[in-house]
Amino acid sequence: MTLAAMLAILTPIHNPASVIGWDKEAEIFQRVAQDYHLDERQTKLLVVLRRCENGPQGCEFGVGSDDANHPARRVSSDPEASVELQAMYAAGSIGRRCPAATDLEAFMRRWNPGGWRQELSNINKIMEAK
Repeated sequence: MTLAAMLAILTPIHNPASVIGWDKEAEIFQRVAQDYHLDERQTKLLVVLRRCENGPQGCEFGVGSDDANHPARRVSSDPEASVELQAMYAAGSIGRRCPAATDLEAFMRRWNPGGWRQELSNINKIMEAK
């Protein structure tokens, strides 16, 4: 997935939570997706998850949002490292739990057990639109 395509997904967010900027985040996502061997659709899901979660620094993808001591939050004081670590956790989950990003419902049930229906709806809208 190109940087331009990632930015097209990310930039419509109002009041973005990104401290380092969407262009830098997109570069990180591209590198992480490559390191985790995500295909095009899985990479798109990674970017769409960031947009849907839109978490604050330290919880950009919502990883560990219910646990302040979660290891995915260990670099929350360093914005760039935090985005990268959160993206790595998300990419690992996508790679293991959502091969070729085909069964989004099953993936979302695990990713966001309490709010998976609404988040799945949001993800599907963005995945289909972009």
